[in-house]
Amino acid sequence: MTRRICCSVLLLASGLLTLASCGGGGGGSGGSTARSARTGVRLLHGVLDIAPIELVDGSGAVKQVVKFADAPLYIDSATGPQNFEVLARERGPLFFSPIEVERNRHYTILTYGNLSSLGIGSAIFEDAAADQPLESGTANLRILHSLVGAASVEVSLGSGNIAPTSFGRASDYLSLPAGPVSAAILRSADQRVLATLSLILEEGRAYSIFLTGDLNYLTVARLLTDN
Repeated sequence: MTRRICCSVLLLASGLLTLASCGGGGGGSGGSTARSARTGVRLLHGVLDIAPIELVDGSGAVKQVVKFADAPLYIDSATGPQNFEVLARERGPLFFSPIEVERNRHYTILTYGNLSSLGIGSAIFEDAAADQPLESGTANLRILHSLVGAASVEVSLGSGNIAPTSFGRASDYLSLPAGPVSAAILRSADQRVLATLSLILEEGRAYSIFLTGDLNYLTVARLLTDN
């Protein structure tokens, strides 16, 4: 299962930034093939109206710079209590994110919300462990939901469904047969199709669908590799 470590919300009094694009849905067909740290943290930027954000460690070093809807790798982290800070360029600190980092574990810091009405929230999730074995012939899949305009979403798959997942949260992992998978992401309230994806899941791997954006402007759905 996915373990949520903590979450917070920061309300910012600021006008909505001008958006250059509207409408449409997005999709992706695969996770990153580059190598992530075996023990590490990644920052996901799910706030459409904020410029790139930075992940800063306890020493003040910038460990990661992430654009909206990026698919970053995990950056290496020492084990034990770690104090990370999330900064927005031209805005300053957004959050402090303390994490108790364990060896061979991966963690995701998810940012979500908007400047105009919801404020900016963050949540920290413990992802699939780098050394966690899966049943032969299977892969794990979950969804990370930061799409404004959908209070809850679910994922329809050929061999199972990911249960409704609230905004700013992650679903549990669902075990699926490895190989090609077709996924339709639906808004729970009215079963509106938000995005469709054609995925190829490798045996023994764990993945997240990162759903983000704003339903009135831009919807992005992409596959991330978690282990």
